[in-house]
Amino acid sequence: MTHLIVNNEHEIECSIAAAVDIAKVATKPIELELSFPSVGLMKIFSTNLVNSFIINQVPKDNHLQLIFNVPDERDELY
Repeated sequence: MTHLIVNNEHEIECSIAAAVDIAKVATKPIELELSFPSVGLMKIFSTNLVNSFIINQVPKDNHLQLIFNVPDERDELY
């Protein structure tokens, strides 16, 4: 498993490039774990990732398994 921490736009772009590359060549299941500081950044990443998969013709039945980690925003209230 590979773990990436995504905190800004540059890291979104790098992480998307890595996910596309992995999804295109993986012949067995590979887990890519991504940690985000907020739900908003995760949503931006997800939208851009789907668009990038379409543009780069990544097959729907690829072997990439994504795991998203986002802190519970309720924890930030305390």
